[in-house]
Amino acid sequence: MDIQALKQVMTQAQTGGQKINAVGFEKIQAEVLKDKLVSPEESQLLMDTLTQNQFDRSVVPHVIALVSQGLQAPSPAQPATPAADKPAEKAAEPEKKSPWKSIYTVQGNANYTSVSDGWNGQYGSEKTAIKVEGSLQTDINYEEGKTSWKNRLLVEYGNTFVKNENQTSISRNNLELTSEAAHKIGEQGNVKIEVPYVSLYTKGPLTEIDGRKFRETTGAKVTYTTDDKQGEYSVKVGAGLQQTHDPASKSWNNEVGVEMVVEAKQSLGFMKAPIVSATGVKSENVAFLDRLEGRAQVNAFNPLQNGANIANTDVGIRVSARYYVNEAKSVWVGATQQWQYGGKETSTWEEKFSADLGFKFE
Repeated sequence: MDIQALKQVMTQAQTGGQKINAVGFEKIQAEVLKDKLVSPEESQLLMDTLTQNQFDRSVVPHVIALVSQGLQAPSPAQPATPAADKPAEKAAEPEKKSPWKSIYTVQGNANYTSVSDGWNGQYGSEKTAIKVEGSLQTDINYEEGKTSWKNRLLVEYGNTFVKNENQTSISRNNLELTSEAAHKIGEQGNVKIEVPYVSLYTKGPLTEIDGRKFRETTGAKVTYTTDDKQGEYSVKVGAGLQQTHDPASKSWNNEVGVEMVVEAKQSLGFMKAPIVSATGVKSENVAFLDRLEGRAQVNAFNPLQNGANIANTDVGIRVSARYYVNEAKSVWVGATQQWQYGGKETSTWEEKFSADLGFKFE
């Protein structure tokens, strides 16, 4: 843009003091559009000349059109503020997931029994009894990388209260603690292999030391998880020590032996597709199978010095079923059957059945 050159062209176009005609305007327009842009200064000069009535009437519309180009032209871009003036924003880092996870499970049941005269039942004739039982299970687990540490505490207790009698009968009395630190050595598809550094286990009455056992073992553990993550099966085989308390001698027995622990958990949702295919029922009619779950655990220890005879094996078996009443699977009704064998030739199989209402929270 050369405003002086434009003024000179406009002066030449007014030769003899006459108004600027079409020929003179063409020269002015050519000078203005040399840089293909009508600047604000050029627009102002053209407007001043127009208001002073120095353009011929025939070119006034063309002058106005040329001025309007300058009014519509975008203003030169302003340089951006240097980035250095503004501190750079730090990219938000993804929130790190805690390696610790805690789950608390509460179960309980109550039973009311009234026995009429002449009924040869547990409490004799004309007796009324109320049984109240409950359990609390706490799972605190740590897992990061290939290292895991799983801890489980199970407390079960219950009493039977007989009307008009001061004494109560303990119907449920158990405390179990399992602590297992392990290292994952391999994982292929659905199968995971771990080597427990050490497993600590104790089981026995909550209120007394008689009948309690302690176990320290190490070994290998293989876990299989189904594709839909609704089932998990594991087998652990190891060896170590077990201490048991003998109520008769009031002493502790220390034994060296081998251990096997088998655990299983399976939702019955996998049965929906075969049932729908075989019977033709609607899928929603068997959706309840997603809320049915079965669990099983077998815990066995055999002292090596006594041979592999099953009569010398300390065995605990627990089988349970649950029906979850909500989608979050945090509230359920269920039943549990337990068997226990003491691991001696004089031992007998003991069993217990319970039906419970339970819930869990994290």
